[in-house]
Amino acid sequence: MQHTWYRRLSSPSGPTGRAQVSRSLNNTTSIDLPEHVLRLAQAEYEHQYGRSQDYERMQERHGLSVLEVVALLADLAERHGATPTLPRSTSRR
Repeated sequence: MQHTWYRRLSSPSGPTGRAQVSRSLNNTTSIDLPEHVLRLAQAEYEHQYGRSQDYERMQERHGLSVLEVVALLADLAERHGATPTLPRSTSRR
């Protein structure tokens, strides 16, 4: 079975980095994201797990978490041939 980001993101085993979170998200239980982006994540969810829950049902259940959306979009990108950038050299000439 292929290891997907969706399964790995909650407990990363390799290097990690930082991403910014808006201060307006403090004490927030959900945020609104563009429907197009959420439907892309939903399409990847359905690809991996089947069509038992459609987008509308997922929204009724308060949607995917932000980390789930990020992980599913990473899986989608990699499945379509995207590759991560390589580290840049830190030495200066």
